[in-house]
Amino acid sequence: MTMRSVEEASALAPGKSALGNGKKLAKAEKWKRLGREGDAVWGVAVGSKGDHYAVHVKAGGAEALRCSCPSRQRPCKHALGLALLEAQGHEFTEQALPAGHRYG
Repeated sequence: MTMRSVEEASALAPGKSALGNGKKLAKAEKWKRLGREGDAVWGVAVGSKGDHYAVHVKAGGAEALRCSCPSRQRPCKHALGLALLEAQGHEFTEQALPAGHRYG
């Protein structure tokens, strides 16, 4: 069961550019790790410079999408990508976020 529809996830984007970039990340192969912890999904995204970012998405508005990346735009493309992936019905395995990763 998904937390929100694709349309609802898309509506959280702060602009068209963020939504377009988020859609590019709405594919499982774009993520280093993915999982579900309770009522939230998480992912480890790899940034353009190779940095790893912890992303956390739960039900709610834009404030429910968190990412450790340095982007000033919130929600960022990583959080939008994960929200869209979840909205598309991706099956996440129940597991805790790997040690060493923190949400922004």
